[in-house]
Amino acid sequence: MKMNLTKQRFDSKMLEKLRNRRLFFVGDSIGRNQWESLLCMLSMDISNKSSIYEVNGNSITKHMSFLVFKSRDYNHTLEYYRSQFLVPQGRAPAGVPKKR
Repeated sequence: MKMNLTKQRFDSKMLEKLRNRRLFFVGDSIGRNQWESLLCMLSMDISNKSSIYEVNGNSITKHMSFLVFKSRDYNHTLEYYRSQFLVPQGRAPAGVPKKR
């Protein structure tokens, strides 16, 4: 018996789910690597490469603060915001036991 299986690529499904939406990553270099990887995978399924651009005109290489890539074909943005710490550093509240 022969089974007819159709395989739809991850990229195509993800692009449709992102249509008219924003997706952003916040983090350090590890988060940036994940963001860049997703950006590369998604761009492989967009035929018109000139429709993908960084909204502020920034280069993706050696950029330190935030990047926002937009796809005109799907009207979505894939954003990255650099943040070393996801929570503010400060002193522990009064009454919190010290670590031993």
